[in-house]
Amino acid sequence: MNLILVVIDSLRADHVGCYGNKWIRTPNLDALAKESVVFTQAYPESLPTIPVRRALWTGHTVFPFKEFKPPVGPHPRWLGWEPLADDDVIISELLCDKGYVTSFITDTYHMFKPSMNFHRGFMCWRWIRGQERDAYSTAPLTRDYSHLLPRGAERPTARLKDIFQNTAHWQSESDRFAPQVFQEAMDWIEENHTHDKFFMLVDSFDPHEPWNPPQYYVDLYDPGYKGRVIIDPPGGDPRKWMTARELKHVKALYAGEVTMVDRWLGLFIDRCKDMGVFDNSVFAVISDHGHPIGEHGVVKKAPRDLHSILTKLVMMIRFPGGEYGGRRVNALVQDHDLTPTLLSALEVKPPESMNGIDLMPLIRGEARKVRGYAVTGCQQFAAIRNLSWLYITEAPDGKPALYDLKRDPEEKKNLFGQEKRKASQMADLLEKYAGEHS
Repeated sequence: MNLILVVIDSLRADHVGCYGNKWIRTPNLDALAKESVVFTQAYPESLPTIPVRRALWTGHTVFPFKEFKPPVGPHPRWLGWEPLADDDVIISELLCDKGYVTSFITDTYHMFKPSMNFHRGFMCWRWIRGQERDAYSTAPLTRDYSHLLPRGAERPTARLKDIFQNTAHWQSESDRFAPQVFQEAMDWIEENHTHDKFFMLVDSFDPHEPWNPPQYYVDLYDPGYKGRVIIDPPGGDPRKWMTARELKHVKALYAGEVTMVDRWLGLFIDRCKDMGVFDNSVFAVISDHGHPIGEHGVVKKAPRDLHSILTKLVMMIRFPGGEYGGRRVNALVQDHDLTPTLLSALEVKPPESMNGIDLMPLIRGEARKVRGYAVTGCQQFAAIRNLSWLYITEAPDGKPALYDLKRDPEEKKNLFGQEKRKASQMADLLEKYAGEHS
């Protein structure tokens, strides 16, 4: 039996049909969900990009973070941004030892910065170059990009300049990053489908910003728009950078990216079926986090913004033959639970180093819950939730926040001042968790 794990960066659960969205087209994820176990209350235990992947690779908690400054790269400020350590026990090496052929295909460039080592244990790895600030192209800009800049900006930021340089050669949809990633995955499946067993990890950085899908995807959600197109909006309060109409179009750009990624995921699934490996594989999809687009006064992920819009995950597992298909698990789970669960599904005993929880009892209906609460850490901030309450140590407005998730699922009314006893209980539980995992 094979294992195929697809990681999709910055995919909001509430922007996927099988998680309740009514206006964004995600037919392939929705079709997969009908044959899968869908987890409706999945959350990352740490953020952002690299902490999530470290948790997935190791099946182990990353938060609370140790002090660490990366030797290179634009993210010295992010805690938890460590390379894989030499003594980390990771899923790729475990499955290599069990005779699996292992492959890794991604455009998430952070994992290939010097010393990061996230390709360790993979017999084959392919890195699609050019995302975001990947130093891929140095060719001078020859086109006018002023129409793609935020209001008031006279020149592109260094990040936007890199983006424009890296994408200047694009001519068709297939040139874009998610199509390249899934096309490489399709090619690998064609070349390797006859192996007795393989582990394939496909990691798509899209729909991470910049949001620049082909125009026909954008027209699905905001046809006829004639205003400023802001493909990489600055963080913080959007009212400082764009009009309400421009923000609406930014949401359409993101929705277009989501639909494009869904389309190419569907093509990859079809190729797996054509090659006869789909029904002999455990096929899992997980997002690393969501993405705020104006909610709670924030655009882009930020350490304080640990609301569900950022932290709720897409997470589903399809078993061979569609076993357990259509089951929805409403219990709290976390991303590092996925790794021991996938190993268990392959009948590979998870090592003791993995403190994620095997979710197979939930999947088989033998248990109703495995966690009383879920914790998410980002920088020096953190959130803790159960199915009724969410406590955030410091919200975007700089104050602690407490939300009644039953009465206020959109997390709009901060009850910290009114429910001090509950807030204290949640804060104490968070402190206890941090102490036990330090």
